[in-house]
Amino acid sequence: MNNDKLSSKMEKTLAKAKKFSPSNRSVFSKGIYFEGLRQGKMVGFIYAGLMAIISILVVVGGTVAALFQEDATMSSLPPDSGLGIAAYMAFMVIIPALMFVLFHFLSTRKGSDHFCSLPVTRTAILVSYTLSAFTWVIIGLLVFIVPIIGVNLFAVGSVYFAGWMALLGAVLIACLLVAAAMLIAVSVASNIFGQIAVTLMVLFLPRVLITFGYSLAQFYTGILFPIERTTGFLEPATNILTGIIFAPFGLGNFYQIPSVLSALYTLGLAILYLAIALVLFRRRPSEAAEEPASSGLAQNIISALVAFVVALIPLVLLINLISEKQRYGSYDIGLVIGVAALYALSLIVFFAYRAISAKSLSAVRRPWGGLAIFLVLNVAFLGIWWLSVSAVYGFNPTAAEIRYFKGDISEAAAQAFDVEANQYSQHLLSQYEIDDDIMDAQLIAAIRRNAQDAKEGNLYNDPQNINRLNVTMKVGARTVNRVVFLSNEEYAIIVERLHSGHPQVKDLALSWPDPATTSRISSQHISNEKDLLELATTLFAELKEQGRAHNEFGSSVYCEPLDALYIEGKVNGQSYWINGLIIDETTPKTAELFLSMLAKKLPNSLDEVIAQLQAEKFGRMELHPIIAGRDSELASGIMQYGSQYIAADLGTYYGTPDYVTPKIPFLQSDYNETELALELARENWGRAPELGKSVIIVSYGLGDKYVTLMFGLDENGAAFKKYAEATKDWWEFLDEERSSYEIDWVG
Repeated sequence: MNNDKLSSKMEKTLAKAKKFSPSNRSVFSKGIYFEGLRQGKMVGFIYAGLMAIISILVVVGGTVAALFQEDATMSSLPPDSGLGIAAYMAFMVIIPALMFVLFHFLSTRKGSDHFCSLPVTRTAILVSYTLSAFTWVIIGLLVFIVPIIGVNLFAVGSVYFAGWMALLGAVLIACLLVAAAMLIAVSVASNIFGQIAVTLMVLFLPRVLITFGYSLAQFYTGILFPIERTTGFLEPATNILTGIIFAPFGLGNFYQIPSVLSALYTLGLAILYLAIALVLFRRRPSEAAEEPASSGLAQNIISALVAFVVALIPLVLLINLISEKQRYGSYDIGLVIGVAALYALSLIVFFAYRAISAKSLSAVRRPWGGLAIFLVLNVAFLGIWWLSVSAVYGFNPTAAEIRYFKGDISEAAAQAFDVEANQYSQHLLSQYEIDDDIMDAQLIAAIRRNAQDAKEGNLYNDPQNINRLNVTMKVGARTVNRVVFLSNEEYAIIVERLHSGHPQVKDLALSWPDPATTSRISSQHISNEKDLLELATTLFAELKEQGRAHNEFGSSVYCEPLDALYIEGKVNGQSYWINGLIIDETTPKTAELFLSMLAKKLPNSLDEVIAQLQAEKFGRMELHPIIAGRDSELASGIMQYGSQYIAADLGTYYGTPDYVTPKIPFLQSDYNETELALELARENWGRAPELGKSVIIVSYGLGDKYVTLMFGLDENGAAFKKYAEATKDWWEFLDEERSSYEIDWVG
């Protein structure tokens, strides 16, 4: 908006400010609020329209489509499905656009004089305009969420109200943080260039410095946790906004609702920024609209910070140069040249910002205040970083000071109890608090040795540092994370103490999750959510009854399991995954349940399926015979000859004729692959599979649906005998090749 040409409507609206705010101490003005709604209506309506389109096309469309999936049980869409969280970015765009529109008057002298002369307080202007911006944000949020809730209630009868309300709260908190940062920016910078620079620095520079400084210390010492494994204040995701922005770099999570700690921390930071913005906004002189910043000091600070961002690169080289001098008594002259060149670049950026923001080359004169601040920032960063690293090296607790420790003890537990933990029980083991003076002594000895090795740059060369253990120690009131490198003797003592003094560790290693903690279960053959939960419940109970901590691939005589479950869930607020829980003859109860579920989804006949495939534009069928006593891994994996699939050439595939290349090498020429496949499927259609016996898997796709069936394979049937005759050269070849590999064949 051009504030030099204030509309008559705006003039009339603002003239009512005194009526709406009779007291010059008022913190809110209805007139300013409604004027903010009017000024932001174009941005607000565009935003609401985009949110409506996204909600309808993506969320509603995806939800309704799921209703037509084969054997699917529709459930209400969770906000952490990716669709809700993806809206974060849209929310992060609307607030900057609205704030720039509403507070653009500060960039012109006439607009600034006009607003400063209104019979309302500066506080009322800031609060009222900010609330009008948030009104448009909330409208967009409702336009986005209401269709989701409506479709879930209509199609499912339930909705994740708590989850969506948490999403709404997280978005509003993140928007409040962005708005507060922009209020600081418009209060100290007078043009869009400076305001963008200040906004970005206020939002991201503190977290960048924390992450950058810690990661540099972790790399330099080698005995700190990686930044992505830290918790609390150091964790990038603690700040909701930076957790989303840094997610592509592995330093946040784009697909999860933020934790309560993240929400409280971000809200507290936003309130602090708002308080700072209010002080700066109230003190900003109207004549500052003609200057690059609200004061000379503000311009010096901004230009110094912009240059300091660039100077982070030579700071890394400078730290490396100093460490080389300390460790080896010399340094690479190339580092000196690199540091000088990059600091020269940062100074160029310093002067360039001053000239561009002031739109005058004369602004580069009298830079001494800004350069002094730039120097202080560099020295302060180096000093704080060096003191922090010295504190890491100086960590030297006694056994009596360590209340307990916990860490990645799953490998030690495996050696102590001959139990291989699954991914769920690994999490439980990592949370087990160990109070053991003998183990504490081993950790302390290793920590002291590691610190000395790290100082000398010899951490990875010391022959004693063989076994790595990530531990979190409670030392008094402090929580300290360390990567500890133990000798074989130290590690052996820890393993022995786990075995003799901590029998509960074995119970934890043998744990399986409560099905109620699972959030997503999937498999190749079953898609019904209730069936999957029942399968997982039965499998967990059966494995626990058998005393098995890890369901490895069984010795199935037909070379692969009936199915595998993939589990996601949360325990103690932490996510866990279990990939590939096998259902085979070693889990007979679960296998029996699985086979009964599989029988429920059987089509009436093969001819019915074929008719559907031939009429379907995207239809295709594949058949996979799995022969008892023949290990198809040799055929499809080791020898790299492709899979054992026989493909039925039916219909078309992605709009083009599906010319199937024979999947079985050496198929005799007088046999037609498609006819052979169909004969084999027709002969065995409906035959119940048996554990340990040959089976045939029939898979077919109809548009977006994909169905997998399993039948028992009658090796005495005419079709099977024809298949055996057609492929005998292939199996003879495999028998010859088998002797070249050390493979245990079953059957």
